Amino acid sequence: MREFRRFEAAALQRVAERHGRRFACFGVVGISGVLVNTGVLWGLVTLFGVHHLIAAAVSSEVSILTNFVLNDRWTFADHTAEISYLRRGAHYNAVALCGMVLSLGVLAVLVDAFGLYYLVANLVAIGASTVSNYLLNTRFTWALHRASTTQPEPAV
Repeated sequence: MREFRRFEAAALQRVAERHGRRFACFGVVGISGVLVNTGVLWGLVTLFGVHHLIAAAVSSEVSILTNFVLNDRWTFADHTAEISYLRRGAHYNAVALCGMVLSLGVLAVLVDAFGLYYLVANLVAIGASTVSNYLLNTRFTWALHRASTTQPEPAV
């Protein structure tokens, strides 16, 4: 049992070393995305009268685009890309859109079923998709799970 605990502790340390700084950067970028998302959401609902779910979808896409640029240039800047910038952007957007479906579902339930204020519900909804977005992006957008054995695509 002691040997298993030592193995488990070593495995957790390797994960923390590999992903700790990167996840922290991903979190900082995420906070900037929350600010973008909340500002656009508030503006669309308050200034233009857009329904909160439609406004949430638009504001999510705006923050997805800004987050991709920041994550690509900062969070994963030390990673040698195996695919072009445009393909990474498409992968990131696809992953984030899956997270957005989760977020919109959470938002709809919290606002429509429980009567929570839409901006507060939006923060909870964003939190619900953060970890899955990180895990899926490290696997599919920046391919941190595989060793680089092929030549990277030419940058676009």
